[in-house]
Amino acid sequence: MKQRTEAQREASRRNGAKSNGPVTTAGKKTSSQNAVKHGFTAAITLLPDEEPEAFEAYFQSQLERFAPQNDAEFHLVRDLSAAAWRLRAINNAQIDVIACEAAQDGHIPNALFRLGGRGVLPLLIRYTASLQRQYTALLKELADIPKSRKQLRNEPEKTKQPISKQSRADQPEPGQPTPPVLMNPDPGVPQAEPNPAM
Repeated sequence: MKQRTEAQREASRRNGAKSNGPVTTAGKKTSSQNAVKHGFTAAITLLPDEEPEAFEAYFQSQLERFAPQNDAEFHLVRDLSAAAWRLRAINNAQIDVIACEAAQDGHIPNALFRLGGRGVLPLLIRYTASLQRQYTALLKELADIPKSRKQLRNEPEKTKQPISKQSRADQPEPGQPTPPVLMNPDPGVPQAEPNPAM
């Protein structure tokens, strides 16, 4: 490989100093989307050609429907809304891709066959399936919230008695060592008895 001359290296430095990317906010926003191919797996909900007001109206309708009572519930509704919005977008994309391909010969089965061979349609179907699973899981979780609230309201509140009022059976005999206190984070899991030989 031929080594570059000092003049070439200097020209590269001057040219590199001329452009450091976009400067304006609009330019930075535009260039941040340069690598977006379809946006169906993006962290953002909206694609560049979508109206933020339309999504916001949909999201507000979902907030009214589910009436979240804390941050966790709010985020579930937000994620559900985003999944539903992406499902709508990907379904529209499937229709557009099939219609565009079918326009070649007017025959939809041929279009589907050609799209399947290129991997376009299987990819869209895979994204659709993933979004449907996500949507279904979030919907189930939101549907379970009222049941959980009802259970919490119906459970009697467990109160701890002060140590002085504990039963005598809980306290060791005078002169006997105090048994170790074992911490079990899950009260439903039985604890192993301590080994007396230790």
